Amino acid sequence: MTRVVMILSNPFRPDPRVLKEARALVDAGYQVFVLCWDRKGEFSDHEQVEGIDIFRYHIKSGYSAGSRQLRYLPKFWLRTYHEMSRLSPDIIHCHDLDTTIPGYLYSLLHRTPWIYDAHECYPEQMRPQIHRSIYNGLLWLEEFISPRSTRLITVGELLADRFLSFGARTSVVGNYPDLASFHPQSNRLTRQNLAIPSTELIIAYIGGFTQAREILPLIESSRLIPDTTVLLAGDGPQRPLIEAALPRFPKVIYLGWVPQEMVPVYTFIADVIYYGLNPSDGNSKYSTPNALFNAMAAGKPILTTGVGEIAHIVEEVKCGLLIPSATPEHIASAALQFRNAALCTSMANNASNAALTEYNWENARENLLELY
Repeated sequence: MTRVVMILSNPFRPDPRVLKEARALVDAGYQVFVLCWDRKGEFSDHEQVEGIDIFRYHIKSGYSAGSRQLRYLPKFWLRTYHEMSRLSPDIIHCHDLDTTIPGYLYSLLHRTPWIYDAHECYPEQMRPQIHRSIYNGLLWLEEFISPRSTRLITVGELLADRFLSFGARTSVVGNYPDLASFHPQSNRLTRQNLAIPSTELIIAYIGGFTQAREILPLIESSRLIPDTTVLLAGDGPQRPLIEAALPRFPKVIYLGWVPQEMVPVYTFIADVIYYGLNPSDGNSKYSTPNALFNAMAAGKPILTTGVGEIAHIVEEVKCGLLIPSATPEHIASAALQFRNAALCTSMANNASNAALTEYNWENARENLLELY
């Protein structure tokens, strides 16, 4: 069997994109190993998930550690390089820029093809957390290492254009969902389980809690919109601020971090999916989030800002509303438009049709396997 080693700097809870790609490869006859970093020692050292071998390294650190992470990353790189030497992979698959160095070095020394899988514009994602000199170093590394990958895959057209400008051989493998997991009959919860009246409009945000996602304005908008509940699910650096705000906003329900298999369930419960973006964040222009394509799969309209690739897709598909910026007032004004049943039905139908024809994992899976 062809051996594939994936390198990942999170603990694989599992990571949705990594799981879908690894599962597709296993189904196609590849042997897949995921080498990942469990910074808090929360998960087992080794386990199998759907035929995928997971090896976790418990190198103590934290998340959103910014520049301090440079103390710990080299230890992770050394562990993964040592493990690759033991496993002798036929293909190396590096997830995001912070895993490319061991993959590239192993490839050089062993003449092994390697894939750089760019989930984000990594330097821009990290920019608010790190010293400017490190940010500049990441920009240099991204431009240096991208064209030296055997192939580069990424999540959207704008990010693909960035890497093409560096000379990388680039393909798009979208963060699209498996439509089978978004079948309405798979929904095991109802709004009644959450004590939400049937007359309420539910606006949901499901994803990472970062400053760039503009979640606090969504929470504040709940005071301005009658008969509306805001549903939040996720985790991340802004969680303490969000939890501190919740007592002041009784129309907001926070579910905590939810496992991936529950994401379709809560997406179906919602009437509208929210995904605000801060235009000053450099990564926002490239954002093509899971939440967008999950909403399409569930036939739910999107409320987002007029920023980046997500705005282009929503505008092209006509599956949601764009607001000029993520202020409580703009969010509340748009939310009132979702009370128009005919408008909502039209946007929902457009979303479903786009998911069926283009934005689904079957199409992305074919792109991945063709590249392999």
